[in-house]
Amino acid sequence: MRGNALPALLAAGVCVFSLAMTLAVPPGSTATVALDAPPAAAAPALRLPAVGGGSVARAQLQGQVVVLDVWATWCGPCLTELPALDAIQRDYAGRGVTVLGVALDSGDEEAVAGVLRDHFPVAYPMALGDNAFERAWGGFWALPTTILVDRRWRVRKRWRGAVAGKEQQLRAAIEQLLQEDAPRR
Repeated sequence: MRGNALPALLAAGVCVFSLAMTLAVPPGSTATVALDAPPAAAAPALRLPAVGGGSVARAQLQGQVVVLDVWATWCGPCLTELPALDAIQRDYAGRGVTVLGVALDSGDEEAVAGVLRDHFPVAYPMALGDNAFERAWGGFWALPTTILVDRRWRVRKRWRGAVAGKEQQLRAAIEQLLQEDAPRR
């Protein structure tokens, strides 16, 4: 097998797997591949180059509920979720919630920026993931992977794959975290 064919074959396999997970859930179903994280599971450190320049770091996100969307430009199911995540960012931005996209295995920054600019513009920050990011966050066997991090920087939920009902479940989990972490009077 040629050296250039292996990455393409692996990418196709991940897409087929994600699509199969998506199709396995009947429309309108509330089933998901959401996994509750262990209580108080500390999220790893975060410092990544931002698409468009600069960087995105944990310190900038401290005190926010963070929706971490790990995706790739070649992943069709990932792209279908971008508009819903953009709506979540717009709806919750003033309430202490930040969506952060992390493009993984998508080529260089210009490739990611081009997809966003030309096809899927979003109002939330985008960063470029790497092998160190993937190892620190426990690996990603399915894309997209969405991770919900609370204001104390603890992983609270993880969704693997693009599945029916994910946006509603994500919104409900965000609301729960906002109530849970609301300042006491």
